[in-house]
Amino acid sequence: MTEQFIIRSSKGFEVKDEFRKTWTIRHLTKGTVIHERGSTNYKTFIILKGIARSFVYKKGREVTTYFAVDGMPILGIDAFRMPKVQSEYTIELLDDAIVAEANLDAFYLSLDERQGLCSKYVKALEQEYMNLAMTQIDARFTTAKERYKSFASRYPQIMQKVKRSYIASYLDISLETFSRGRVRWDKEELPVIG
Repeated sequence: MTEQFIIRSSKGFEVKDEFRKTWTIRHLTKGTVIHERGSTNYKTFIILKGIARSFVYKKGREVTTYFAVDGMPILGIDAFRMPKVQSEYTIELLDDAIVAEANLDAFYLSLDERQGLCSKYVKALEQEYMNLAMTQIDARFTTAKERYKSFASRYPQIMQKVKRSYIASYLDISLETFSRGRVRWDKEELPVIG
């Protein structure tokens, strides 16, 4: 989906001419919050380079709900509620990053004008929804080891750069189990994901 709006050039990343009014590319530092809990000003983001995570607070603790890496979209999922509500989600950069951002309403207007692009966006959202749904199913019906191994094979860059507590939270594994298991599990051969 990224290539529909953004091109990579010798200068880095640039917004295609027809989307310059919609998208802005920003170079941001690790720790920057790009969407704040409580906000009603929704934007959609593409993490062009770097790592971001989305999280909520439940029972006084942070629960990581999503990671986005190079080329992946991310937004507060409650942005789809109508009428707009205060967001429960915070989106934080876990690495220095290059981020494309667009006001969600302006982005939707630009999609309305380009039906083919709109269908590609919907397909990308469907894929992300399916990934999230599978993560939820995995959390209920697979072992901590299976969830860890699957995640590690899919997102090695996250495994290398992100705090263990964030990954454990996302995988619904206690930090203690994650830390102890990781030592053993990393020595085992990773499954092949088709």
